Amino acid sequence: MTKPILTGVGGSTSVTGTSGPGLGGKLDPDKVRQIQLLAEASLVSFTATPANLKPFGTAKLAWHIAMPTTVLPGVTVEVVIEGLGGDLVGNGPGGMVLPQDSVVVAPFGDTVYGVALRTPMAYRELGTLSLPVDFATCNSLELPIDLFTNPIITTAKAQFQSNSLLKLRQDPTVDVGINSFVLSIALEAEVPDWRNANVDVTMAFSIVSQRNGLISASLNTANATVSPGPLSTILSAGCAAAVAGACESVINGFLWASVGPTMVTMLADALNAAVAVRRDELGSNPVTTTTKVPKFDLYDFTLTNNGMTMRMCPHS
Repeated sequence: MTKPILTGVGGSTSVTGTSGPGLGGKLDPDKVRQIQLLAEASLVSFTATPANLKPFGTAKLAWHIAMPTTVLPGVTVEVVIEGLGGDLVGNGPGGMVLPQDSVVVAPFGDTVYGVALRTPMAYRELGTLSLPVDFATCNSLELPIDLFTNPIITTAKAQFQSNSLLKLRQDPTVDVGINSFVLSIALEAEVPDWRNANVDVTMAFSIVSQRNGLISASLNTANATVSPGPLSTILSAGCAAAVAGACESVINGFLWASVGPTMVTMLADALNAAVAVRRDELGSNPVTTTTKVPKFDLYDFTLTNNGMTMRMCPHS
């Protein structure tokens, strides 16, 4: 197992700009003083505990910086921990942190953290630490694409089968991308006293794996394009308004209020049920009475038009 690697302890200092054009410009005297100020600091330690991080695990980042002793009026030296992002567990530091402190992180895969100092006009990186995650105990499993697309199409069709104003012109289709998909629905809208209009709907969804081993889904966009048909050149303003009203009803009423939430719930439920079956299969392998069967959960996945590749890892 690779241990965290601390690099760049000496650090480097950069500035936010120069005064004067081109290479011949001179540094602002205030910037020079702030560069010199940061050069006084040194990194005493920057560690991660434990060094061997497992999936779903947490590590404690700790740092100790010997701060500059020079004081510049009106200039504050801030300590910055780079790479935290969404890895923080609980109420960790945000923005400026103390020169000697720690925080618990739960990195989702190999992550590089950095410790740096900054002033309004200068920035110095003191060192970086690479914290890898060991996936040796995980299993890679496949889900066929139809387990994902068939429930989507079935649910989409059910939303319109009992609707008197919006009817399916053909079965919905699903275009799958990387951990996302676009649902296309061809509808015919009933426009009172006028020729029916075609309404082509596209709905974009995304799915993500959560830290608790579950999959969540979200509706990103929903759009409808209305095509009145061959009589569009002679339709009156009243018909155009009716068609626009039908389109608005589709987008703001039915798509966002009914179809979207239903699809999001169905999608998450169907995928989590399929994942649960595979998780139970992993836990059903014969073991001796003295061996504890680890609980496997979904760690992450990649969804493409070929299917879903899941990484199932033991969850201690």
